[in-house]
Amino acid sequence: MKYEFAYCIFISEDIHSAQTTEVSFFRKDIADLEKWLAENNYPWQLEDLPKYYSEKFVNQAVAHSRKVMRAEKCTADYSIAITKEIPASLFKALAPDTQVKIINNVPDEYIQLKNRILQTLEKDKKASSHSEADEEQTIRIKVTLTQLAKITSGYTKEIRQPLSPENYKQYLKTDANGNAFFYPDKISPDNPLCGDLDIWNDGVYPYAPANIGKIEFFTGTDAAAKTGTVLVRDIRFEPATTDGKPDRFFDMNGNNIYSAGGDLCHWDIIFHLGEMI
Repeated sequence: MKYEFAYCIFISEDIHSAQTTEVSFFRKDIADLEKWLAENNYPWQLEDLPKYYSEKFVNQAVAHSRKVMRAEKCTADYSIAITKEIPASLFKALAPDTQVKIINNVPDEYIQLKNRILQTLEKDKKASSHSEADEEQTIRIKVTLTQLAKITSGYTKEIRQPLSPENYKQYLKTDANGNAFFYPDKISPDNPLCGDLDIWNDGVYPYAPANIGKIEFFTGTDAAAKTGTVLVRDIRFEPATTDGKPDRFFDMNGNNIYSAGGDLCHWDIIFHLGEMI
């Protein structure tokens, strides 16, 4: 059976590209690994597995990266990095009891990683299934008086808001630690950028919107301010654009370097508005 995993190619200390490839294991290999894990206290890091397993991932990443760099005709010196944890595809092949014991061994300082591993257990569910009792929310958005008039009259059918580190918890479904839930069928938890709100992800936004049913638009906080509440019919995400092109970029030591090939992108959340309440 084949097991996909992700790795990154670095030139100097900067990410050149994120890649995916796959390795093969026999069913007996998985059974042998289950036995080994039980005998060795269920380690969670790939490097702690027997060399037969860990080196297979490393060697495949090395071989695949060579093909990638040759195809790009890139002659620069480079290095590769694989995710620290057992790749999700291999993790999901293990028995549920084994998965739980591995998760319990992930240190608390890797809480975001632990949450990502937990989410791999929901591979056949949409992100909305993470919370069956997810209550519908009403959010507030400040607008101008002219914008409010167009919204409440039905002239404006959609409203677009930029996503940012300051507001994402209002617009996205998050856990108690502020981590955004993602759709496992839209992104692999092995992707090193999984969890980054600005991930490009081939133009597919992988995170789940909050259960927003209504928006209260308001023009201010003084006594003369006007308000209006409108139903939300649908929510989608689109890349933010400049001159019709997605705002893609690379993160270079905390600086945004805008490039058409960037692995990150600014995103907008778009609400399709219904009738006024």
